[in-house]
Amino acid sequence: MLLNSIKAAKIDAELMSSKYGFTLQQLMELAGFSVAQAINKEYGHFDGKRGASSGTSSGTSSGTSSGTSSGTSSDTSSDTSIGESSGICNNNNNSGSRKDILVIVGPGNNGGDGLVAARHLALFGWTPVVYYPTYEKSINKQPFYLELCEQLESMFQVEIVKKLLSSQNKPNFPQSPQLSFFSKFPFILDCVFGFSFKPPIKSGSTFESVLQDMITLQKTIVNHPIGKSHKIVSVDIPSGWHVDQGPIENEPFLKPSMLISLTYPKQCCKFLPESTVHYCGGRFISDAFAKEYGFEPIPYKDDLQVYKFPSKWAGQRD
Repeated sequence: MLLNSIKAAKIDAELMSSKYGFTLQQLMELAGFSVAQAINKEYGHFDGKRGASSGTSSGTSSGTSSGTSSGTSSDTSSDTSIGESSGICNNNNNSGSRKDILVIVGPGNNGGDGLVAARHLALFGWTPVVYYPTYEKSINKQPFYLELCEQLESMFQVEIVKKLLSSQNKPNFPQSPQLSFFSKFPFILDCVFGFSFKPPIKSGSTFESVLQDMITLQKTIVNHPIGKSHKIVSVDIPSGWHVDQGPIENEPFLKPSMLISLTYPKQCCKFLPESTVHYCGGRFISDAFAKEYGFEPIPYKDDLQVYKFPSKWAGQRD
């Protein structure tokens, strides 16, 4: 069985009802932690050593092991300087061992999960950079997001890009500033849209170019020990997909290298490419609760917060 949008929303509402008393912050912390654990479990063996990626002038490198040095990039004077403070654009030293990951944060709770995941990834030895185009609007709507950002910046010196980079190509440059920035990272964490998103994305909206550039990036050939493509990891559903109906027919769509379902896989999972690695996280319901809603409990092992589905998991094709 796979969850549809109605049942997924009902589960979230019941978890936060007076009967169970979960808060949004609790659920977000557990979800984000499981996202980070799944990524580290799947890709944590990667040592960070790599060559330059296709389409960028400097590729990626790891000049230091101490993370970022400047907090945020919200006051940068040009798009080309984004990421320099973290060493992402520094190619003076190609022998480092950092694991660079770009966390693309959307406007809602899926984005909040990404902020939590970035903190835990930093604790696990990764070097996250957060791309948060709706930062000002989002923190005003939900002050809790500001607290998550302050934790990232103040304690872990994680860089947060707080503006939308241009998606327009400049003369003599093969890629737009935004796509060039994305290309610097071997790993992309897609936390843009969750299960409440209803496609298509509005023309001219903030995340239209973000989604288009992620789709373009997945086709880019790179020279990297992890393979010949960037690893895009989506949270709960691939951004741009309908939670029940999957990708929009006859339109380019995101095909993530890895999907981390939260609570339980959604209907759209039956449209995943067979090559997509599939995990489940968000371990905050009991077996009895799962059976009450008509699905089999996820067989988590011991203290793990994530479960990796077999490559031909039957429920994914139901």
